[in-house]
Amino acid sequence: MTERRVEFCRALGKLAFLNTLIIYNQKEYIIYFQPMESKGRCKIQVTNGFDFWVEDFDLEKFEQKRKKSGLEGTYNSYFDMMHRSISQRNFEVYVDQTQNFVLTLYFQLNKGVSLKGDFELGRPLHFDDIKEFHCVYRLFLFDIFKAKDQERMKAEVSRKGRRMEERESKKSISQPRQDEEEEQDEDESAAQRKKKVQL
Repeated sequence: MTERRVEFCRALGKLAFLNTLIIYNQKEYIIYFQPMESKGRCKIQVTNGFDFWVEDFDLEKFEQKRKKSGLEGTYNSYFDMMHRSISQRNFEVYVDQTQNFVLTLYFQLNKGVSLKGDFELGRPLHFDDIKEFHCVYRLFLFDIFKAKDQERMKAEVSRKGRRMEERESKKSISQPRQDEEEEQDEDESAAQRKKKVQL
């Protein structure tokens, strides 16, 4: 495996559990990225409940997309930008009359400057294709469930972290007050000792 492919496979992990929902022409579409680092591929899967689009993107396909969009840099930065594009909802979808699905990501470079990358997923599997559709769709639902579970766990860890920070900040605020009170107590006891000596 070449160094370039190793870098690509490692960077793919940045797309793990990435998913979103978008409404297009009054239909809801779930978009899910499933990186397979060991195989050097990433599946982009989309469904509206009746149709199911799935397309594999390997190193060569991603390289073509990256060059076409004009993006430069490492695979890490490329997949970071892809993740940001989905997370910040800087993307569009388009389904033509023959049901070809296109996902367009907008990569924000700086204020007012962005590049775009198109990912064509082709035509879908249909609900009528009973055996193939249900087999693939079942796995997709399990993947989405795992992704949502992962999101909940991350949110819980984040909440716990914020609570810990709040508690620590409260402690740091209350500590100087305690020190001041202790100093006052020491001053008072010293004054009382002086009085006793004078008496």
